[in-house]
Amino acid sequence: MKRRLNILLLEDDFLEAELIKHLLTKEITYFDWRHVANKNDFIKALDAAVPDIILSDNSLPQFNALEALRIARIKVKNIPFIKNRFYLIDHRQQCGHCIMPNALFAQKAFLSH
Repeated sequence: MKRRLNILLLEDDFLEAELIKHLLTKEITYFDWRHVANKNDFIKALDAAVPDIILSDNSLPQFNALEALRIARIKVKNIPFIKNRFYLIDHRQQCGHCIMPNALFAQKAFLSH
């Protein structure tokens, strides 16, 4: 039996979290995921189980991906960390660049109709 990929998703927008899960199911057959929406739950999730990968929203209320990466590096070293950014093309604003050592930046545009 294939080993299931354990994904920790840090995302404050429920609809974006569901969109990410939907996109993952198209590419990955075997995975479990835990969705958290704030700093406290993120820390608790890291303490409860070590994920295989962390997907993180860029900015959350009173918390951001850079801070999440720092916490993750202290608690679970060498876990892949991907910062994601979703936006609607019609409402896109200029994206600033954030340098995050040892993190991957993923950006996906969705056309709005």
